[in-house]
Amino acid sequence: MGESMNKKPHYDWQFQRLSALFLVFSLPILLTIFSPFKENSYVQIVAKLKQPWVPIFLSLVMVMLVFHTLLGVKAIVRDYLQEKWANYVLITMQIVTVSLMAISLLSLTNIVMEP
Repeated sequence: MGESMNKKPHYDWQFQRLSALFLVFSLPILLTIFSPFKENSYVQIVAKLKQPWVPIFLSLVMVMLVFHTLLGVKAIVRDYLQEKWANYVLITMQIVTVSLMAISLLSLTNIVMEP
């Protein structure tokens, strides 16, 4: 049992680094799509979101961002809280974070599907 416990943090670390790499390479793409230097109206942004690859890419970025955040906070909580409290905090955080991600994805779907 102790051996499997030692491997898990290593995998969490690897997955967090991979998600960080994905997010770093996603940032320039997101800035290209939704440039803060251009005046984008709501209609222009919705038009961009209607392209098939943009909502798929945004959804993937949201999922990876939540995944990356959960792994990072999990490492911090496990290091600084007692196991009993760490489990409560992690379960609550996972419920809240996944709920917010689901709301975001539903909102994105709603914007894309509107006529």
